[in-house]
Amino acid sequence: MPSSLLDLTLIYCGKVGFGHFPYSLLSNRTTILLKRAQKLPQNGLSLATTGQARQAASFPSRIFESGPARAAGFSMIEVLITLLVFSIGLLGLGAMYAQSLSISHNTYLRSLASIQAADMDERIRANPWAAADAYVLDGTQCVGLGSGAASVAVPAAVQDCGTASCAASQVVNWDLSQWCSANIDLFGGLFVSAAISSTGGDYQVDLNWQERVSGSNNQRSIDSRGFSYRLTP
Repeated sequence: MPSSLLDLTLIYCGKVGFGHFPYSLLSNRTTILLKRAQKLPQNGLSLATTGQARQAASFPSRIFESGPARAAGFSMIEVLITLLVFSIGLLGLGAMYAQSLSISHNTYLRSLASIQAADMDERIRANPWAAADAYVLDGTQCVGLGSGAASVAVPAAVQDCGTASCAASQVVNWDLSQWCSANIDLFGGLFVSAAISSTGGDYQVDLNWQERVSGSNNQRSIDSRGFSYRLTP
């Protein structure tokens, strides 16, 4: 009798401490103890005790059967969370890419303004026979579509000095016409106006255009930009 009760105690101890035993060892142990428990009624034990022993013996298999279902559920949640984080990252990358394109284009426009101002500087220096303040250009003489005008305005050139011989004054008109046309072509619909002023023999070249800028909350808008260049012939 004490031996059989000890065996039943070991069954329940194995049930409680299952995580500390290998499955094969525990399965063999509970099978042997189950066979011993079948003889317990002859020693005065009830059939209910035998049923409890059988229930304890089948406990390890139930644990292993329920494990994969829980693992599959956790894997699906992890996949959904990963997709959510990945989608948010893609949206952030898209916004950064659009912002970088806008900054690159604005930098390109400012480079064009610097190049065009330097071009007018070279034209003035290449015509030293022109009268003082001959290259003055009013802001209404060179106008682009960015100003809201229905059409562009370009200074008229009497003669094409690129292929024919011209006087100094004719070269001035041809230079202003070619320079203004180049501004309109390079800036496109963003070009607003160009002007050249003179003070004490020094010239100042002003170029105006429009840029696409990002405001608060990443809102796009159009803003006016300007570039000034001072030169001494």
